[in-house]
Amino acid sequence: MSTPKLNNSASPSHRWGFVLSGGNGMRLREWVHSRGGDYLPKQYVTFVDQRSMFEHTWRRPQRLIPEQQLVTVIAMEDLPFAEGARQVASSATTWAPITPCH
Repeated sequence: MSTPKLNNSASPSHRWGFVLSGGNGMRLREWVHSRGGDYLPKQYVTFVDQRSMFEHTWRRPQRLIPEQQLVTVIAMEDLPFAEGARQVASSATTWAPITPCH
């Protein structure tokens, strides 16, 4: 079976991207709490360098897609966390809160 080739011929002005910021962080919940004092979802925690997993993930597609054409999808349950809201507001120009079905 051959590997399908991606069509990279579209100009950046025609590209759109979606950054999915999800997960409840249940497996790391207690560790994050002991480290930072709250139950911040893991995608907003800084593990490496000075940026969180969300910030690292959000910057990757910017090499191929204009920032104003990136949409960040976040869980509604993340909105009450001030640090998560700060990261999304400072990074994403367009974001869409959703309520995941578990």
